[in-house]
Amino acid sequence: MHLKGLPMNSKKCFLTLILLSSLAGLPGYALAADTTAATNPPQTNTEPAIPDSELTTQVHDKLAADKVLAPLNLSVSCNKGIVTLKGKVASQAQLDQALNLAHSVDGVKTVLSQLVIGK
Repeated sequence: MHLKGLPMNSKKCFLTLILLSSLAGLPGYALAADTTAATNPPQTNTEPAIPDSELTTQVHDKLAADKVLAPLNLSVSCNKGIVTLKGKVASQAQLDQALNLAHSVDGVKTVLSQLVIGK
């Protein structure tokens, strides 16, 4: 490293930057730009969670309202906002439609498929 010819203030700034950048990787040290997560915790959703029973009913009603999926009588269950669909569908298109309808219900976090394609 060649610092000859730089004014003393520039040398100090340069060395300070090198020191800070090397400390940033050590436990217990962080650069000012990295401390925002610690001082500003992530926002939490303050809306009340929709009860699983209500989500189950809403997803079931959406599936029952679909003229292609209604006759299949698919099973719907929900646990902590995670919906599980079970049953038999005739095609990938029907499987995708069931998943899309379940995902479209407000409050559903994830949809798990235990749907089987077959006749």
